Amino acid sequence: MNGSRFVPLVLLALFVARTTTAADITWRTDYAKALREASATGKPMIVVVGTEECHWCRQLETRTFSVAEITKLLNERFVVYKLDANRQPELAMALRTQVYPSMYYASPSGNIVGHQEGFLEAEPFRKKLVELIASVGTPESMQRDYELANKAVKEGDQAQALKLLRQVLEDGKNRPVQVQARKLIDDLEIEARGYEAKARDMVGRGRKSEAMAELMKLDRSYPGTPAAREGKQLLLKLTTPVESDRAAVASDMLELARRDYRSRQFLACLDRCEAIAAQYGDTNAAIDADKLAIEIKANPEWSKEVCDQLANRLGSMYLSLAETYVSKGNPEQAVLYLERVATMFPGSRNAELARMRLLRLKDVPTDR
Repeated sequence: MNGSRFVPLVLLALFVARTTTAADITWRTDYAKALREASATGKPMIVVVGTEECHWCRQLETRTFSVAEITKLLNERFVVYKLDANRQPELAMALRTQVYPSMYYASPSGNIVGHQEGFLEAEPFRKKLVELIASVGTPESMQRDYELANKAVKEGDQAQALKLLRQVLEDGKNRPVQVQARKLIDDLEIEARGYEAKARDMVGRGRKSEAMAELMKLDRSYPGTPAAREGKQLLLKLTTPVESDRAAVASDMLELARRDYRSRQFLACLDRCEAIAAQYGDTNAAIDADKLAIEIKANPEWSKEVCDQLANRLGSMYLSLAETYVSKGNPEQAVLYLERVATMFPGSRNAELARMRLLRLKDVPTDR
C-alpha cells in the first residue's frame, strides 16, 4: 500500500456526519458505529473520500466498486465508510486528503495502515483488499476455528478447544480474534492449574489413586498447558515405585480401572487392565484385571462402545498427525489423513473438524 499513516481513526469521530449511499455497496452512514463494528467483528475498515462533482470518484464507483467480486469482498469482509469532502470538510482535513478520490485502509482497531490516492482499476484494488485482509483482517478459517473452540469449551472438550485456539494463533499476529483466543487459552490454563492443585492436595492427604486419576484427566483435557506438563512429571513420580510397592501400585491401578468400569469408560478400563497385565502380571491385581477385561469384551453393547471410543481416538490421532504434517511443510500428506477421517468417520465431530481443516488448507486467496 502507499505510504502508511498510523493515525487513530477514533479521533476522527468528532467530525462524523451522514453520507450518500451507492448502489450495491453497504456504505456505513454513522462513523462512530462503523468504527465500533470494525472493532467488534475484526473486519478492516475502508474510508473512501471524494466529492459529487469528482469525475474519477464516479469512475471508481462505476468501474471498480460495481465489479461483483469487489462488491462481495467489501460487503462481506470490510466495514466501508464513504465521506463527501464537501459535506464533511473537517474530516477530510483531519485525514490530510489532497487528492480525490482517496481511500484510507485501517485495521479493526482503527489505525490507518495505508492509503490510496486517485482512481484504481478493479484488479489492482482487489489485490489491495486481499493484502489488507492478510495483514490485518480476520481470515474466515481463523474465525471458524475460534467459534468451534468456543463450542468445544461449552461441550466440555477443552483439549479440542486448545488445539483450535493454537491454530488461531499460528501466525503470531494480534488480530482481535487472536486477542480473544489468547484470553480463552489463559482461562483454560487457569482451569488446568485448578486440577493440578487439587491433585497435589490429594497426594498430600495420602489419596494417591484419586490424585493419579485427577492427573490423567488433566493430561487428557488440557494437553500442552504448563499445568499438564507439571502434572505429567508428578504422575511419573507416583507411578514409578520401588519394587516393594508393586502390589500396591497394581491395586491402585485396578481401582482406577474399576472406577472407569462403573462410569462406563470401557476403553479407559481396558487400557488400564492391559497396563496392569503388562507391568504387574505377577500380582493378584493382574488376575482381577484380566477378569474385568473379559467381562467387557463378552458384552456386545460394551464392546461396541469401546469400538466407538477407539474410532474417536483414532480420528483425533489422524487429525493430530495432519497438523504435524502441516507444521512440517507437507500439506499433501495432511490432506490425505484429513480425507481419511472424513471418509472413515462420517457424521462425527472429527469428520466435521477434518472438513473444516480441509477447507482451510484449500482456502481462497483472501484468507492467505
